[in-house]
Amino acid sequence: MPDIVNTLAELGATRSTLTPAQSDQLDQFGYLPLPGILDEVTLEALRVRCDELSASEADRAGIEAHQEKGTARLANLVDKDRMFDRCWNHPAQLAAVAHVLDWQELKLMSLNGRAALPGQGHQRLHADWAGAVAPGSYQVCNSIWLLDAFTEANGATRVVPGSHRWGREPRDVMTDPADPTTVTHWLTPALRPGSGPGNVAG
Repeated sequence: MPDIVNTLAELGATRSTLTPAQSDQLDQFGYLPLPGILDEVTLEALRVRCDELSASEADRAGIEAHQEKGTARLANLVDKDRMFDRCWNHPAQLAAVAHVLDWQELKLMSLNGRAALPGQGHQRLHADWAGAVAPGSYQVCNSIWLLDAFTEANGATRVVPGSHRWGREPRDVMTDPADPTTVTHWLTPALRPGSGPGNVAG
C-alpha cells in the first residue's frame, strides 16, 4: 500500500470518503462541487483574514507566486495563518484530489488567493499544466474554495465539463478560449478553469 494512502487516511481521507456518485461526477465531468464544506462563520473569518493580508501586503501581495493585473492576489497562505489549513486538509477535498490522481504520491504545490476586481481579471480557458495529458494520466488537480458566491455576474470560474478527457489543450480545440460566450457553464472547480471578469467590489 503506498505511503500516501496511509497518510491520507490519517487525515480522514480514504477511498470510501466520496460516494460512488461523487467519484463518477469527477470521472465524467472533471469537477466536484462540495456545497456546505465550510460553514458561514469559517467563511467570514477567511474573508476577513484575506482582506487583512491584502491590506498589509499592499503592492507586494501575491509576489511569492504570481501578481496579475486586474486581480487581488495572495500567495503562500499555508504559511500565513493556520485557519487556511482547512483549505488543503479537508477529508472530502483530499479524497477527491487523490481520486483524480489515482491515489498516487501527491503534495501541496501552493495555496493562493485570487479575486477578480470589478470589470477585470478575465482569463482564457486553460489547463494548469505544461501541456496536454492523456485521460487518466493527470499530473495536477486544483481545488477552489469559494469565499463568495460564484455567479456569472461576479466573475465565476467557467468550465467545460468533460474537457479533462480531451487529451488536448483548450487552445487546440476551441476557436477562442478567452471568449466567455463559448462556454455555457459557470460552475465551481474544474480541470479546465478560466475566470470571468469581476463585477463585485470586495
